[in-house]
Amino acid sequence: MIDVRRFRRGDPEYFEEVLRSHGHTVLAVAEAFGKDSDHAEDLFQETWSHVFEKRRSYRGTGSFDGWLHRIATRVCIGDYRDRKDRLEAMDRMRIENHREVLGVVPMDPLSAAARTDLHGRLHRALGGLSRREHEAITLRIFEGMSTGEVADRMRITQATVRSIVRHGIARLRNIMEDMGDELPGYRPSH
Repeated sequence: MIDVRRFRRGDPEYFEEVLRSHGHTVLAVAEAFGKDSDHAEDLFQETWSHVFEKRRSYRGTGSFDGWLHRIATRVCIGDYRDRKDRLEAMDRMRIENHREVLGVVPMDPLSAAARTDLHGRLHRALGGLSRREHEAITLRIFEGMSTGEVADRMRITQATVRSIVRHGIARLRNIMEDMGDELPGYRPSH
């Protein structure tokens, strides 16, 4: 049981006592969401910072551990969403980079013949990839799905999706070279 008045007032000595006696609740949530022990420690500290900021909202009518657990969960989910957003932004940048590497650049809208020709060459080259490479590249690059969406669709991990796409693009380059075709703007590296 905690002294609600002292807690809500923000008494530093009492707050440390509360942290020692109820820290296990926050630590359990932080460890469940943390990607490693350092990250879990950061989440633990950030949660206690939020607890201190929100201390006046605790009325003492419900379980203190339940209240702590809710705050810890919100902090950890917020962190997870921020990390996920950063990863998706990085993935979008990688897609643009892959498109540049492949030489897939916006074409003149009046050049329907060039689009048809490029489509045919890409289709032939994609046919030389493994089924997994073809599917991953098509979903990730050409359909613009996130790495997570592709992973869910293919029932593999996101790391595996990234690896398949990376290796598939390298193979696609080689296939295009072997076919004697080049994508517009693509210059093989020697």
